[in-house]
Amino acid sequence: MPTFGDFSLQWLEREELGEECKSSSFSTISPPLDLSSWSNNLLARGETEEETYTQEDGNDQE
Repeated sequence: MPTFGDFSLQWLEREELGEECKSSSFSTISPPLDLSSWSNNLLARGETEEETYTQEDGNDQE
């Protein structure tokens, strides 16, 4: 399974490629496609943990 370091390395390599190709048709270099699904999963997991924490915190105050 790819790690965050793998995605960072791909991003840096693409960024360097973009610097070399600025005069060509590349106007922007987007992050690897897998990064967006990875970050969406991470955000969804964080929201779930936040909801659980809020529910537990609310029970303590009653």
